[in-house]
Amino acid sequence: MSTPVSTPVSTPVSTPVDAADRAAGRPPTPWSSWPRSSTGLLAPLGCGTAVVAACAGLLESGIRAPVRTHGDGGPGADGAALVALAASLGGFAVLMAVLLVAGAVGTSVRAQGRELALLRCVAATPRRIHRTVRAQVLQCLLLVAVPGLLLGRVLGAGALSLLTAHGVAPAGTPYRSGWLPLVVTGGSVLVVAVAAAWSATRPLVRSSPAALLAAAGTGRRWAGPGRVGAGLVLLAGGAALSTVTATVFRGDPLAAATAGPAPIAWAGGLALLGPAVTAVLTAPVRLLGRGPGVLGSAVARTTASSVESAAIAVPVLVAVGTSLGTLLLGSTSSALTGADPVNTWAGYLLAALVVGCSTLHLVNSLAEAAALRQRQTALLRIVGAGPGWLLRVDAVHATVLAACGALAGLAVAAAAVVPYRLAVTGRVSGTGSWEVVLVVLGAAVLLPAVLSTVPTLLSLREPAVRRLARAR
Repeated sequence: MSTPVSTPVSTPVSTPVDAADRAAGRPPTPWSSWPRSSTGLLAPLGCGTAVVAACAGLLESGIRAPVRTHGDGGPGADGAALVALAASLGGFAVLMAVLLVAGAVGTSVRAQGRELALLRCVAATPRRIHRTVRAQVLQCLLLVAVPGLLLGRVLGAGALSLLTAHGVAPAGTPYRSGWLPLVVTGGSVLVVAVAAAWSATRPLVRSSPAALLAAAGTGRRWAGPGRVGAGLVLLAGGAALSTVTATVFRGDPLAAATAGPAPIAWAGGLALLGPAVTAVLTAPVRLLGRGPGVLGSAVARTTASSVESAAIAVPVLVAVGTSLGTLLLGSTSSALTGADPVNTWAGYLLAALVVGCSTLHLVNSLAEAAALRQRQTALLRIVGAGPGWLLRVDAVHATVLAACGALAGLAVAAAAVVPYRLAVTGRVSGTGSWEVVLVVLGAAVLLPAVLSTVPTLLSLREPAVRRLARAR
C-alpha cells in the first residue's frame, strides 16, 4: 500500500503582535506584523538625519555666503571659516550617526533574536533575513525622513545665528537649505542605515539555527576580533596624541592640533572595549555586598552581565570624556593662547553633538534593559515587591553604572587636557576647571538615575499578571 506524500503548505508566520491583535478582537492592519522593537529606531534615525542635515545646511550657507570687502566684518568673519567649521562638524555628525544608528539597529535585532532564529529554523535563507531587517530599517527611515530634515533646518538655523552673533560667520548670512543638504543627508543616512542593517544581521546568517536559539536573549557575545582590534588602535592613537602633545609640541601653539582629537580617540577606544572596561570598573562594586535589600539587588544586577551594564556606562563615558575634554581644551586655548574663535566654537558644537547623541543612546539602552527585565519585574511584583522598592533598585543600579562611566570619562578628559596644559603653561591646574568638572559629572550621574525609573513607572500602570504574559 502506497503512503500518500504530503505537500508542504506555505502559511504566514504569526507574530506575537498578530496573536495579541486577534486576542483583543482587533482587525489586522498593515502594521500588525511590524515588530514593536523597531520603534526604537525612529529616534536615532531621526536625530541622525537632523544633525547631518544641519551641518550640510551650514556648509551650503558658508559656500553661498556674501563676499566681504575690507572693513565689512571682523577678522575671520567670512564664508571660508563657516565652510571649514561645517565640514569639520559634518564629518563628526556622520560618525555619530553611524554609531547611533548602528547601536539602535543592533538593539532591535537583539530584541528579535529568538524570532529571527526561528525563521532560520524554518529554512529562511540568509538573503531573506537580511531583507527582513533592511526593510524594517528603511520603513523607519521613511517615517522620520521629513521630520528629521525639518528638525535639521531648525538646528542649523539656530547654530548659524549663534555663530553669527559671536563673529564666526559674516553678519546677515542667511541659512540656506537647498539641494546640497538634501542630497548629502539622504545619501549619507541611507548608506548608514543599510550598512547598519547588514552589519547587525551578519552574525545571524553566519551561525547555525540551533546556536542562534541557544544564544537568543543571553547577550554573551559582545565583540569580535575586528572590534577589539579597532579599540586597541584607537587607544594607541590617543596615547600617541597625548604623548606628542606633552613632549614634541611643548611651548608650541600647534599643541592644540594634537590635543583636540585625543579625547575622541580615548573615548572611542574605551567605548569599543566597553564590556571589558565596565567589568573592570564595576569590580569594586562587589565589595558592597549582596542581599535582599535595595543596594544588594542593585549590586547583583550590576555585576550580572557586563554587556548590559556597558550599555549604560559607555554612553556616560563617551559623553563625559568627549564633552569635558573639549570644553576644558577650549577654555584653556581661549584664555592662554588666544585661539581662533572658529576652533573654539567648533569644539563647543562638537561637545553638544556628542552629549545629545550619547543621551539618546542612553535612553535607548535603558528602554532595552527595562524590556529585557519586564518578566523579572512582573514576577517581583507578583511576590510582593512594591513600586517604591522597584524604583529605588532601578535608580541605584543606574547611578552606580553612571558613576563608573563618569569616572572613566573624567580619566579620558584628563588624558587629553593634562598633556596640553603641561605643554602650554607648564602646570596642570587652570582657572574655572573644577566648576565645569563638577557640573558635568553631576549631570552625568543624575540624568541616568532619573531616566532609569521611567520604563518602570510605565510598566506599573499595567497589572503584573498581564505584564508577565506579554513578557519576552
